[in-house]
Amino acid sequence: MTTFFDMNGTLSLPNMIEIDPVEACNIRCRMCHVSFMPPEKHPIFDVTLIPKLKALKGSFASVGSGFEPLLYKSFDRLMLGLNDLGIRMQLITNGTLLDRSKLSTLLDCNMEIINFSFDGIRQETFEHIRRGANYTETLENILAARTAFGARETAFLVNSTTMRCNLYESIEILDFWDRHEFDVVRFLPMVVRYPDQDLIRESLYPVRDEMKKVFDKAAVHLIENNLKTVMLLPYLYPSEIRERFPNNYRGLYVRSNNSSSRSILSLRERYQLGEHPLMRFYDCRAAFNSATILANGDVQLCYKYSVGNLNQDSFEDIWFGEEANRIRHQIISESTDCAACDCYRFGIAFHKLEADCVENYFTGELGAYASYVDFDKGVIQAKIAPRPPRLVLSEGEYNVVAYADKYFGIPHCAGSLEVDKVDLSTIPNVIVEDTFTAVVARVRQASSRNLLMAPSEP
Repeated sequence: MTTFFDMNGTLSLPNMIEIDPVEACNIRCRMCHVSFMPPEKHPIFDVTLIPKLKALKGSFASVGSGFEPLLYKSFDRLMLGLNDLGIRMQLITNGTLLDRSKLSTLLDCNMEIINFSFDGIRQETFEHIRRGANYTETLENILAARTAFGARETAFLVNSTTMRCNLYESIEILDFWDRHEFDVVRFLPMVVRYPDQDLIRESLYPVRDEMKKVFDKAAVHLIENNLKTVMLLPYLYPSEIRERFPNNYRGLYVRSNNSSSRSILSLRERYQLGEHPLMRFYDCRAAFNSATILANGDVQLCYKYSVGNLNQDSFEDIWFGEEANRIRHQIISESTDCAACDCYRFGIAFHKLEADCVENYFTGELGAYASYVDFDKGVIQAKIAPRPPRLVLSEGEYNVVAYADKYFGIPHCAGSLEVDKVDLSTIPNVIVEDTFTAVVARVRQASSRNLLMAPSEP
């Protein structure tokens, strides 16, 4: 196989990893994927695996990207363990669970960035969006953290998901976080991830012209009032304000002439965005420069391909291993996955999100139905194809697979099956249920029965 090269020579260990120690959250934000997750059993990261990351000394770890890391019972051990390995860190959290004990842990770590997710700035808006979160308590936690880190260079960022219900709070949001010495407010676009009526009605696409006016006013306010806080716009669009203040714009970032301003890039922007000598797909080098570690110990390339598990191997053995090598060749030879990747579109190359393109307001799988969307009624007037089959877990002698609002218990002895293409009624001993709990109960019964019926050894 081809030897891989990065910008400095042969393939080296990644500059960053992302770790999600749990696959859960303590609140249910209206636009978040967690609010739509089925009630399934989810893995929890084994903190004793941290020493297997020792080769990553000097790299960055982003803790929490898709879930709430402060829910993790071994959070302190995780953070201090990474710190002891010489790993620099970014934390992404909703802040609701950041008590004094956890704040003390953060103060003992080499924190490069602390990134809070906080939508809107008025109490009624925040608690409407972030269901289950207490506005006052959350703000107290966040501001206590900012004060505690006051003498350090740690960057403080806020992710504010922008939708119709908080669009007109944009200037208030900037002013509030500027008063509290935050470096960047990232106005992130609300992406419709599910064909949910409330989500579709919250989309900014039908009011995109008004959105442009709101953010042009916010940019002028930031520049003319010399705010320290830097603003990240949610979409790219032609603007007279950009032409009027060309030196204050860099891509989607807007900053004033305040000498204290810091344009802090996220770790994804720093280490995943950009060229790679072997990549035909410009602007993404994630497979060569970063990895994701899931709660079950899986190591992923490109948020999709599991190439090994820390329970079996060290990180460096996985990173340089045969399966990782195979996946990189696959990505190089076929870039269609890259172009359709939602993580690339919304998390890495968001500077390309044009405001007038309706597909940029939907995930890839829903973008194909964008022309069928009735934004007023909040419905997609087309039959949506089910998501691809998803392996949930392996239990006893069965694989539990989710597909088309059903759960299937498929015996290991049936071999490799394409669940969406095979008539499962012709496969012996397949179990079908409406819920995860029901299928697992039947799978356990079947596995126990088969174990009892198995012939004993002589």
